[in-house]
Amino acid sequence: HQSFLVKFCLQSNVENGPPKSAAVSNLREMNGKGTHKIEFSLFSFICRLSKTSIVIWDITMAAAKKTIKKASPIKKSNTPKASKRGGKTTDGTLDQKILSVLSGYQAMKVTAVPKIDVCEQCGYKALDTKTFREAMKRLKDRNHIEYHSGKMVSITPSGHEASPVAAAIAPLDNSTMHKRIKEKLAKWPKGAQIFEKLLDGKEHDKKVLCEEVGYKALDTKAFREPLAFLKKMEWMDSNRGSVQLTDKVFPHGRPSLKA
Repeated sequence: HQSFLVKFCLQSNVENGPPKSAAVSNLREMNGKGTHKIEFSLFSFICRLSKTSIVIWDITMAAAKKTIKKASPIKKSNTPKASKRGGKTTDGTLDQKILSVLSGYQAMKVTAVPKIDVCEQCGYKALDTKTFREAMKRLKDRNHIEYHSGKMVSITPSGHEASPVAAAIAPLDNSTMHKRIKEKLAKWPKGAQIFEKLLDGKEHDKKVLCEEVGYKALDTKAFREPLAFLKKMEWMDSNRGSVQLTDKVFPHGRPSLKA
């Protein structure tokens, strides 16, 4: 019986966390009855053991709480993170990306570029995005870029020197030039197709061109915007309802205009 009571008391300590006064009371109650008498010394030992366990438990819990409170919070990393879209990064990497885009345009004989186009090619949707805006400011302060009216931007000689070398290489032939222009037009569903129609170098009626690429109205956004972009880059002329690619699109000679 004694071993049973000791086992009962110890199990209550292990299974139920800190010993409860109910366990001690039960022992006292059982000791008072004549049926299961326990030696007083053993009973006192169990009581002392229970009280000691309570004290140890309280000290352990207090120390744990103190440690949790003093634990320093996890600091966020300041390392720039790349976007899921691939091109969007911060600090020096973004600076280089902007210079790379502008150098690429300069190699294609385009001096001033719409800011929004540079912004989108760097992986951002809006000019007022903080990361992009700050990168542009850094480049402006270093005299690597210049602003022009109409929200246009161009690269300076110092910016050209600071940009990646590969981006500044001029197209070695017309097909390379055309491939690069198509890449710029890729954000419009039929931008590249419209450009392909104009690659014969001839003058095209806008209405006919619109129908040929599958649009019904000239003011359709997906038709109007790529033409406006080509004109802004000085890659296309527009005159009285007709459009025609400029000589800049054919740096190594225009195609024959024979019918």
